[in-house]
Amino acid sequence: MRKLIRKWIPAEYRLRTKLILNKWQARKYRSPLGWAQTSGIRLDIPAQIKICQHIKTTERSENKIHNMKLAIERLEQVTLFPNQAFSFWHCVGRPLASRGYQSGRNLINGVLTEDIGGGLCQLAGIIYHTALLSGLDVLERHSHSVDIYREDDRYTPLGADATVVYGYKDLKLINPHSFTIQLSFKLEPGQLCCSILSESGLPTNQIEFNRKDLGDKWEVNTVRIDTNGNKQALYISTYNKMHKA
Repeated sequence: MRKLIRKWIPAEYRLRTKLILNKWQARKYRSPLGWAQTSGIRLDIPAQIKICQHIKTTERSENKIHNMKLAIERLEQVTLFPNQAFSFWHCVGRPLASRGYQSGRNLINGVLTEDIGGGLCQLAGIIYHTALLSGLDVLERHSHSVDIYREDDRYTPLGADATVVYGYKDLKLINPHSFTIQLSFKLEPGQLCCSILSESGLPTNQIEFNRKDLGDKWEVNTVRIDTNGNKQALYISTYNKMHKA
């Protein structure tokens, strides 16, 4: 059935249908304020949680950094109030060449290729990892289908990634805390940092990404450990292996 839909319905119409459905999802998540908006207001408050990642140098890494800068300009304008939902794509918008986005490396259907807006998955991934540490609830997150890295060039733990595809795969969070938070970023040559700003202290959770070898696949169990040492199993992610363990 899916093959027939793809064959007979143009991709742009399928995308428009998905976007209409996504528009109303904030109600499903019981977010009374709807999706967090880009307001242009910055809170002059300290960072509570911070993660930094290495940016690999490739032929397209300059394009990747350029794309992340465009997205960060919008993400840093977002204020996330208590019980409000956040959508990566609702804030960033569609990555089009007409909006300044450039071609970069993307993993599409398990194959490394190039696409406009390539590199935004690392940005979504670091937001996801930071959200886990700060106790935000994850409403939607998708892992990559393939683990393309070797252990010596991995920039984030396996299981801490979040792939995003406009209209189809999003990163959605909700702020369960009783106070307002914002995202803040620092993008330098070779490094990306993500912080969560808050006027109140955030819980200092620990996150474990427990990996199980299934032969041709990895299974990763994500576990959150709270300040009292209580463990909560969150998600299971499965990856096809590109390289042998």
